[in-house]
Amino acid sequence: MKFGGVERWILKLYQVLWHVMGPRALFHALAESGVIAELDMSWTSLKLSTELAPLFNIRTLKKLNLSNNALPSASARVIGKNLHLSRGLDLLDLSFNPFTPSDALFLLSKMKLSKVRVKELRLDNIPVSTEFPAELKEILKLKFRRNTVVTYGHVLRNYNLPEKDIKIIVMKRLVRITHRKSKNALDVLMYLLEYNRTQKYLDLAEFNRCMRTNETPLKDEFVEQMYRSFQGIKNDAGGKFANLDVMVDYIHRLWPDKKLPPTPPPTPPSPPGTRRTKKKLHKGKKVKTNENYRFSVIDGINVVLGFVCPITITVKSFMSNLFNTSKPRRTPFHHQMASFVTNECKTVEIGSCDLEL
Repeated sequence: MKFGGVERWILKLYQVLWHVMGPRALFHALAESGVIAELDMSWTSLKLSTELAPLFNIRTLKKLNLSNNALPSASARVIGKNLHLSRGLDLLDLSFNPFTPSDALFLLSKMKLSKVRVKELRLDNIPVSTEFPAELKEILKLKFRRNTVVTYGHVLRNYNLPEKDIKIIVMKRLVRITHRKSKNALDVLMYLLEYNRTQKYLDLAEFNRCMRTNETPLKDEFVEQMYRSFQGIKNDAGGKFANLDVMVDYIHRLWPDKKLPPTPPPTPPSPPGTRRTKKKLHKGKKVKTNENYRFSVIDGINVVLGFVCPITITVKSFMSNLFNTSKPRRTPFHHQMASFVTNECKTVEIGSCDLEL
């Protein structure tokens, strides 16, 4: 394109304004122009916002290119609010600027206004939300937007990412810290399950002392996180406690195989029943065994005779044979003889000796 002397002079003036006075002065000077139809400000590293407003006061402007710059989100708001002032603008190129999906949706919403005469809006390489295509479809149905063209970048899906539960992180970190490959290592999960049988809240200071004994001390920051995560409470002395019921609930969720051994039930009382009655013994004198008779008679003979009478051995032999218990069967004769010797006989005549019983 060839420029005459006047056009070259005007371009030099614009260059001076850009380098000396800055873009604000240049844009205000361009707004007074009545001949500019196309303005290409791409690849100029523009980071302006409010300074862009005078560009939309150029009455003869048909095409405005602001692509491949560093325009912030504030500039998108300025452009959208002043877009209706440029009655002759047909093409607006804002491609390859760091706009957000909400900025792109805001610019698109201005296309609903009949005062905005823009026929082509370029937003290439600018990500948009899923609402953008649906909104564009509704806009293109309008009578004054039938020939409108709008380009945009890739569509960001509305992924509902689940929020990470801090309690799960704390419990897994606790198991990782206290894990020791030793025979006497403390199983922290079983410890908490056992402690929960009698307690509802866990004294964190006491718990940390127990962990020090197990050579796995906990840092103060981690203990504080346990207190905040598991609905902790404080006592009057300032001691911190964690809700043990909540911790046990997460143990059952994350490690369902961790269970305490079942407690044996108490021994039930014996059911009432018939008592075993002892058999009544027949009344009468107790019958002594032959062994008792043998012992008493022989012992009595030894006491009376001592070692004086040489007949002692003969008497012992006679009495032993008479009351010998080695015989398997006791006849009535034995009992009668024993009763006669102990109860009725006063003396027994053996040879020439009289033995007093």
